[in-house]
Amino acid sequence: MSDAPTSRDPAAEFDEFYRLTRDRLLLQTFALTGDLTASRSGVRDAFVVAWHHWPKTARATDPESTVRTTAWRHALRRATARRWRRDQDFDAEANAVLDGLADLSLVQRKVLLLTQLAGTSLQAAAREVALPLEAASRELGTGAADFARVRAIDTAEIPQALASLSSATRTVRWPRSSIITRAGGARRRAHTVAGAVAVAATLVVAGMAVGDSSGVRPTLDRQVERPSNGVVADPQVTLPDTELLPAGPVQTSLGGRGWKERSTKDNSDGDGRVLACQQARYVDPDGEAAWVRTFRDGPRGNDETRRVIQVAEASADQDSARTSYRRLRDWMAGCAPESNEGQNLPQHRLVATFDIEDVGNQAHLFLLRNDQTGVTYATAMARTGRLVTAVSLETAALAMRTNRDAVADLVGSAVQRMCKLPAAGKCAGDAALSEVPPFPAGENPALLSTWDLPPAGRDTGTWVGPPVSALTAESGEIGVVSCSTVGLAGKFKGAGYRHGALRSFVLPEANLPVEFGLTQAVASLPAKRASQFVGDVRGKIAECPDSDAGAGTKVRQLLRRDNGDRSITAWQLRTELPDDQVLTYDIAILRDGTSVSALLFVSVPRAQMRDGNFVGLAERALERLDELPGYQKKR
Repeated sequence: MSDAPTSRDPAAEFDEFYRLTRDRLLLQTFALTGDLTASRSGVRDAFVVAWHHWPKTARATDPESTVRTTAWRHALRRATARRWRRDQDFDAEANAVLDGLADLSLVQRKVLLLTQLAGTSLQAAAREVALPLEAASRELGTGAADFARVRAIDTAEIPQALASLSSATRTVRWPRSSIITRAGGARRRAHTVAGAVAVAATLVVAGMAVGDSSGVRPTLDRQVERPSNGVVADPQVTLPDTELLPAGPVQTSLGGRGWKERSTKDNSDGDGRVLACQQARYVDPDGEAAWVRTFRDGPRGNDETRRVIQVAEASADQDSARTSYRRLRDWMAGCAPESNEGQNLPQHRLVATFDIEDVGNQAHLFLLRNDQTGVTYATAMARTGRLVTAVSLETAALAMRTNRDAVADLVGSAVQRMCKLPAAGKCAGDAALSEVPPFPAGENPALLSTWDLPPAGRDTGTWVGPPVSALTAESGEIGVVSCSTVGLAGKFKGAGYRHGALRSFVLPEANLPVEFGLTQAVASLPAKRASQFVGDVRGKIAECPDSDAGAGTKVRQLLRRDNGDRSITAWQLRTELPDDQVLTYDIAILRDGTSVSALLFVSVPRAQMRDGNFVGLAERALERLDELPGYQKKR
């Protein structure tokens, strides 16, 4: 079904087209997303785009199909954060229809709606969803059968059932056509700014001066809308896929057997999680544009091939872009947080965090490792103005051997391509990496989290930690057999501990002995007492072999460093028990100003940490300890 424009006056023909098609496009979009608010916004935005390109849209064989494609893309992007969350005042029939549609895949839903609600032919529907005719027919048959079964109706009744959703959409009020055309006109003018500036620059370089009939040299009108308060409005956001990275820069930066672009999508299919640690489809659910481009090095299907993914999103304003960048950064900094365990996200370990200097307005790089699959992810992200992009390399190389400088160069190349767009900000120079402490993340940022923990043997599963608990007189004592306990509760030399917290971690899938586990306790003391605390623990550990000679405890110091009011000491202790049993402990004592921490790892033969891994974990714990409130600071 389509209402092709017939009037010769562009504004009049658009007005008629808008009036005749908006309600049914809203109905179709609502059926696709289950979100009435997002659907109205998506259809409205699609008409703005249609007026922007009206000469081309009006000449299309099926203008309504063109607008519908844009409306669906915009609405799906907006509806992601609240999929199928419906208003409570929809009638029972509408809710039941939406429930039936929600059980279908996105492709099945599209083909079903195109053929049974929009009235398009199967051939046209196949073209619109970019499927071969046979595949589209198969998806339609499966989707129609499943929907009819859920609704307990005959397949011939599907069009009538879908049409019943109009009970929810008929109450929507639309903006006047003049408002749509005004927004489309502003969008069109904003798109001409970059080209007009380039032309002006060319004329100046060539030494050309053009005057009007009165002899006055004309100026270039930038065509930026100026509100009545005198503030210059932001240019219209655009992010065409032509400004994404091509394969050439990937090959130049990373080398290899031959990088090739595999796909470019708007990320509206599947679960939308294309980056390691990504927790939602889009970093900006209300964004203006989004793209995902994938590259591979080597033949398709080779498990040894490397992969590069670029994501790019455009936000409506600077504040939204800053928020989007911060959200993406926080996803990487706190990978697979415990609050998302129900989403079954894979566990990735944060290896290192870097600043990237001289790239866009903000830029960082994260090294992540999945110890179960042996895959390393080097993910660099940057913001330029209202545009946010990330470039991620997936490789089997060890984390610290991954070419992170090349990935930083790639995100710089991505920013350089996008920074010429009207919504962009700062461009990129020579990317320079500098390692920085990890960003605060987790339930209590002063404590370690699961994404900080290195592996403890093969096939032991993933680390799990219960919620953070407050220290008590009992839980605040971390003991080692044959050695004195380390207490972080109550008082130390007359000063009461403050801000005490405790966290333990286990590997439940490995079925290990009960003594296995990792525990960390943190608390704050006055600065002098914190320093004395460290000295006291060091003395107790040193005396450990002599405190109970029968136990045969051996102490080996792994690390000791003092730097002003920061200190770190790590040991390994081995204690012989009856029946030739040996217990191995790794323990670290940390101090950062008024904050102190004790870290204890009890290993078993099947689950152990290398010395370097435990020392690295203690270093990470010291970095996070900076987040604990100072002794004088109340929570």
